[in-house]
Amino acid sequence: MFCKTDAFGVSAATGTTNFTDNVLKNNILARSRFVANDTRWTFYVNDLAGKYAQLMLGNTGDAVVGNGLVFHNNDVFGSIPGDESFVITNGGRNGTVAAQRVLSWYQTNRPAQFSSNREVDPLFVNAATNDYNLSASSPMIDAGVFVAKTVGAGSGTSIVVDDAGYFYDGYSIPGEVGDLIQLQGQTDTARVTGINYATKTLTLNQSLTWTSGLGVHLAYAGSSPDIGAYEYGLSTTTITTTPGGAEVRILVYPNPFNFSVNNTVKFENLMANSEVFVYSITGELVKNIQTAAATAEWDGRDNNGDKVSRGVYLLVNKGDTMRRGRLAVIN
Repeated sequence: MFCKTDAFGVSAATGTTNFTDNVLKNNILARSRFVANDTRWTFYVNDLAGKYAQLMLGNTGDAVVGNGLVFHNNDVFGSIPGDESFVITNGGRNGTVAAQRVLSWYQTNRPAQFSSNREVDPLFVNAATNDYNLSASSPMIDAGVFVAKTVGAGSGTSIVVDDAGYFYDGYSIPGEVGDLIQLQGQTDTARVTGINYATKTLTLNQSLTWTSGLGVHLAYAGSSPDIGAYEYGLSTTTITTTPGGAEVRILVYPNPFNFSVNNTVKFENLMANSEVFVYSITGELVKNIQTAAATAEWDGRDNNGDKVSRGVYLLVNKGDTMRRGRLAVIN
């Protein structure tokens, strides 16, 4: 989900080499409004400044083709329904401006790169306060597609999929765990404990049974996954696990935590007489908090008293067992 940035949710400018050959599914790109911080470029200052631009394609409008990017079943929304003028934008920062083309043009003329995308207000609970959970009336609910499919039928803890790139096994980061996945039409879930990206094989912590071509996704509620970062109908708190595999939940709220609107972030469902460790995504210890009860609060500062940087942080609650979770921080 890419929302309320000062530039674009995704930039796929001509010649981009660090973000290529990706398929983006079930994302929301919404309400990003361009700020011309770099005033050297006439297109940024004279044409793009102040526009609700969600996707930047470079000065030809065809950069997605060259970079191998595919946009399937995403919501690309600026601010006003029906006003698509700069939602997808293209132009050279040196002043060479190509004709602005709307989403429908790309889906008609570039169907291999753009398909089944929509331009509609996602109806978050409260985007103004950075609450990006979906409201009960959101058109994003049950509107997602399954990001992968099974290859062949089977049963067990090893499952081959057509694209393993959507899934995560924790990368052996201290305190981090893999994705919780769910198969199409089933309610059972399993934790990803290992991934062989070469053979597209997921290793799971418990057995599942599947037929060939069955959809695979992160855990979801309803008939299909939702579009966006949060699944309506599932708890928005962090799913965690103990070493023995029993599922528990550390309640983390607000999540994401924003220094401009929140004083502290609260942790609940902790083990009594335990310690909470906050790690950066690279495994560096940021903060440790002693707790005698099942709750704790954190002010978003590290052990030196400095505000942490924007990003995702890993939570480890250590006591008689161990519980893990994630927290997003926005400065």
